[in-house]
Amino acid sequence: LAQAVSSGAIKFDFLDSPEYQRLAATSNETFQEVHERSNVPFDLLVALRESTGSPAPELDSFVRENELQALPYLELAIACGMEPKSIERHIRVMGDGLRRTAETESDIWYREIIGPIVARGATGALSLPPGTDRLADLGDQMLLTILHGRQGHAWLNNVVRGVGEQMAKAGIHTAPQHLPTMCFIDVTGYTRMTA
Repeated sequence: LAQAVSSGAIKFDFLDSPEYQRLAATSNETFQEVHERSNVPFDLLVALRESTGSPAPELDSFVRENELQALPYLELAIACGMEPKSIERHIRVMGDGLRRTAETESDIWYREIIGPIVARGATGALSLPPGTDRLADLGDQMLLTILHGRQGHAWLNNVVRGVGEQMAKAGIHTAPQHLPTMCFIDVTGYTRMTA
């Protein structure tokens, strides 16, 4: 397959689509320049690059266009008083969760769309089925839908926690010192053992 692609016998038309172009577009700014103009610590910029699955950049490495889109968040988070270590933790956890999402999505794309095209032994320009060009953008919307749902649950927990703490300060309610814990255990062969 690699030989056929490099010789031009097979061409993947979809690699020219905007979805693939957004993955590697670099800006004209280096990490050093972005660090200096934004006052975002270099360690946070490194964490951002590493969260995308790429190796740590050097100061003279060029920042990717999509990484620049994250810069306003980093600047505002710092301006709001968030500690850089907390922001870095957020970036790394987000990167790890999204790595799993991206790997699963990629596996499904290959198994369901690209793999069958290759398996048919098609030659020449390999094009994707109609409609698949919209899946990336719609997938982004689905990702935000799920994220916002998860945020709703997590943020509501913060509200309940804050109200509970205020009630405890006012003497209306006593907050538990330790949250209750429940554990479910499934013991293999339990029925046979008890019999």
